[in-house]
Amino acid sequence: MSYLTCTACGRRLTRNCRIGEAWEHDMTVGERQPTTATGVMVRLHEEASSPVTGPDGQVLKIHVFSPAGAISINPEDLLREDLRAIGSGNGCCGPDGMDGPDIGCACGAVLATEWGDCWTQAEVRFLPEAIDMHD
Repeated sequence: MSYLTCTACGRRLTRNCRIGEAWEHDMTVGERQPTTATGVMVRLHEEASSPVTGPDGQVLKIHVFSPAGAISINPEDLLREDLRAIGSGNGCCGPDGMDGPDIGCACGAVLATEWGDCWTQAEVRFLPEAIDMHD
């Protein structure tokens, strides 16, 4: 079993989880459904992004939701005691994750993006450079 800590201060961020395979991360789930089972963490090998276009249809920039190497967990595996909300935190029923990282550590480090709004999946994705994995 493994768990994640904050690279900046060493605070523990997750419960014990097993390392899952890429196929255990399912983005086809319904609204507010978790993309990974409780007790599983999955390293995402590809960047999740979408283009931001201007009025003429030209791509202005690429909006990155999570970089390659991000770690996905079920929100139930997140230890929230030493975490704080950061960023915009948009969403009507929970965080929609559309504006990037929205979870920070008590030490001030930016850690992860959480999705959990009524129209999104339920998931937390940690920035790879923000966490350390322990066995």
